[in-house]
Amino acid sequence: MEDFTSKLWAEKERINDLLEEAQLELMRLLDERSNLEGKIVRLQLDIKHMAAICGTTIEDPHKQLGVTGMIRWVLADNDGPLTIAEVENKLKTDFTFDPKDYKNSRSMIQTVVTRLIKAGDVEQNDRLVANRQKTEKAFQWIAKYKPDMPWERWAEESEIEELREELDK
Repeated sequence: MEDFTSKLWAEKERINDLLEEAQLELMRLLDERSNLEGKIVRLQLDIKHMAAICGTTIEDPHKQLGVTGMIRWVLADNDGPLTIAEVENKLKTDFTFDPKDYKNSRSMIQTVVTRLIKAGDVEQNDRLVANRQKTEKAFQWIAKYKPDMPWERWAEESEIEELREELDK
């Protein structure tokens, strides 16, 4: 029995070490993600300015944002929890999202939200439905960072024209 107990304690110690390593790796990766987000923003600004210098029109990054990115932004930009139907409606109004492009758009949104929950960015916060005495599944952004949207720092056409005029002087 003593041999089993000592093995059990040794295994617990090994698992504690693995847990500590995993937590350190997570912290390192979160820092790395934060650094990457900063680099992305700086690169977007560089691209904007270089395009103005070259007189080149660049594609609107809003159109380049994937479904996961759009869902991240919708959840992060809202103060309270949203249902899948509300996420879908915001995707339609805030983005160029067309549910007809998907066999089952709400199922696809649910899958993305489930992945965001597993990543620790979103949590489920069920809420009471007014006048119906029942709750509905709702989801809320909880990550410490709010995702930067490419177009928040992207040049408007008027800004590009101003930069071109300054360069032509």
